[in-house]
Amino acid sequence: MNRVTSLWGPVLAYMLVLLVAQLWPNVPELPGGITDKHEHFFFYGILSVLALRALAKGQWRRMTIAAALGAIAYASLYGVFLEFCQRFFPPRSYEVLDMVADTIGSAIGVGLAWAWSIIRRRSETPHAL
Repeated sequence: MNRVTSLWGPVLAYMLVLLVAQLWPNVPELPGGITDKHEHFFFYGILSVLALRALAKGQWRRMTIAAALGAIAYASLYGVFLEFCQRFFPPRSYEVLDMVADTIGSAIGVGLAWAWSIIRRRSETPHAL
């Protein structure tokens, strides 16, 4: 049980933070040309990496295609769910482009974690001289 909590606890806590942030009624303007799409891209990339960590049981060698696709789906579907929920919290609104940014951010987040896992696995493998 403790292992499950350590793997999925951060995912669930982060999902709660995203829920509160996306349903907050008055969102401040972003500085310097940063759009809400950038935010979706960044924050759902983080969610997908947390989900990948949980699905891979916290081990680099367990980062498989199935775990990667599962993490992307998990984060993207949560983004769709939150966008749907925004329809019921004025003045928030439902935007398809936000869901696209969630999915792209999720895929890039998992892609970067996947690349890092390859680097980590290769550095842990003894090299023959």
